[in-house]
Amino acid sequence: MIRILWALLLRDLRQEASYKASFVMQVAGTFHVFLIFLFLSKLVSGAAIGALQNYGGSYFPYVLTGLAIQYYLYTALNTYAGQLRESQLTGTFEMVMACPVPLPLYLAGSVLFSFILNTFHVFIYLLLGMLAGSIRLAWSQVPLLLLVLLFTASAFSSLGIVSAAYCVVFKKGNPLAWLLAVSSSLLGGVYFPKAVLPHWLGRVAAWVPMTHALDALRGVVLQGRGLAGILGSLSILALWSLVGLPLGCLAFMWAVQRGRRTGSLGHY
Repeated sequence: MIRILWALLLRDLRQEASYKASFVMQVAGTFHVFLIFLFLSKLVSGAAIGALQNYGGSYFPYVLTGLAIQYYLYTALNTYAGQLRESQLTGTFEMVMACPVPLPLYLAGSVLFSFILNTFHVFIYLLLGMLAGSIRLAWSQVPLLLLVLLFTASAFSSLGIVSAAYCVVFKKGNPLAWLLAVSSSLLGGVYFPKAVLPHWLGRVAAWVPMTHALDALRGVVLQGRGLAGILGSLSILALWSLVGLPLGCLAFMWAVQRGRRTGSLGHY
């Protein structure tokens, strides 16, 4: 199993290394977003924002951590479906599905490099926040931070695999990924605390995995909580993984079997 994951990771690493300009542009994009919200936060820095008091009272570190986790969601929603879509367009999807590799293992290996790269971007955001004086992160907190990111990637992957199953059946266009991304951004607390939402929307937000991923990350980075303090959020993310990943894999396998029955597996 490790050998297969390593082979898939090397495949994506070699592909990324062949497009050096793309990697540089991704890093430059990270700085671009950082600067936009750094200057935007100055518009509200002088106001007493009650909803942010639990997070230090400053908007910039709040939104910076939100953006970092949002990229994790985008990675899950876009990479699973993107890898599949690319194999459809190049005519290799049927051959990939015929390989003697367990489907869950193939799906995990296909996004492993993307999640590692995204973790690198998360740490760039946090490092920039530390240099700007908005975030204080001790080295002793890094293992707990990595644990949060691992649980987050696992929970978001359940949504990404369902999104990929949609692509197998309907090919072009993916309103499901759009709906998941928009609802997570609006309800998950990326740009503003869920405390400002109407009460009924706040109750809906409790069912969004983004909410608990951000609660865990901000608990570590902005509130200095330990494992006990974020255990509730990690438990909900683990539940999303335990329930969502098997259901997502079943949906994907059903979509592949349907494509084989209808002869549309190789269509794009």
